[in-house]
Amino acid sequence: MGAIVYLSDFGPTANPWFPLWWDMLAVAVFSLAIYYWALRVALPTGKIQQLVDRGGAVAEEPPALGAAA
Repeated sequence: MGAIVYLSDFGPTANPWFPLWWDMLAVAVFSLAIYYWALRVALPTGKIQQLVDRGGAVAEEPPALGAAA
């Protein structure tokens, strides 16, 4: 995202690679790529529901500080 801004009209370059409106298209394409990547690597619904049902419960309490092993 930073590279797109750097190479656009809003960056410091004298001749931007992405003129106005094309930079917005580049951001939209980049955003869609990230969205579909996130859908692909997301946990399955069943696994998410299992974690939610578990509710962050810890199976075993850690030993107290200074306790003998």
